[in-house]
Amino acid sequence: MTQAEIILDFLKDLAANNNREWFAEHKPRYIAAAEVLGEVVDRLIAGLGAFDDDVKYLHAKDCTYRIYRDIRFSPDKSPYKRHMAAYIARGGRKSIRPGYYFHLQPGGESLLAGGLYCMDSKMVKAARRAINENQEEFLEIVGERSFKENFVFAGDRLKRMPLGFEQDSSVAEYLKYKDFTVMHKLPDDFFNNEGWENQIVEWCEVLKPYNDFMNAALDDYYNV
Repeated sequence: MTQAEIILDFLKDLAANNNREWFAEHKPRYIAAAEVLGEVVDRLIAGLGAFDDDVKYLHAKDCTYRIYRDIRFSPDKSPYKRHMAAYIARGGRKSIRPGYYFHLQPGGESLLAGGLYCMDSKMVKAARRAINENQEEFLEIVGERSFKENFVFAGDRLKRMPLGFEQDSSVAEYLKYKDFTVMHKLPDDFFNNEGWENQIVEWCEVLKPYNDFMNAALDDYYNV
């Protein structure tokens, strides 16, 4: 069984038995899956560090999320997440800065993502302003062949142009986004391939100019 299969098999069984009793009985499997995820994330960080100085000194413990859900205000009282994930960005998993989000979930729900997600209103304004004021640069980044082939915009969009922007702008369709996440879905059988971690790193390198653009947008608007 490959390392990714250890994680995915555990998550598949957890999704079917999402209760504290089952989890307690199978906690050694969770511990094994969490250790494997840490090893994978450390290797990804090492690969990313070759081209992104912001993340080269991170460790998996800085980036991986807990599996326990906060159910206080949720109608879904399942105590555990159905995925395991890490966010590799300056500042680690709690960072608001664009970075590299790696998400493992069986059933074809695994993904790699980047950009801006769950933004407050200041961040939305910062991203829109940067796109509008640097249209040529932005379109060159999102129009680059490898980017277009591997990433899609995943956020919700407004039906109308936000106030203050021209309807016929060359970036009009991008300005309508409520957040600026891009992602690449990963089927389960992707993890059967030898070298899949290297492929993730290669996609992250393709993603970096987009992250850099959005990070600059935040830095220009307010220092974070």
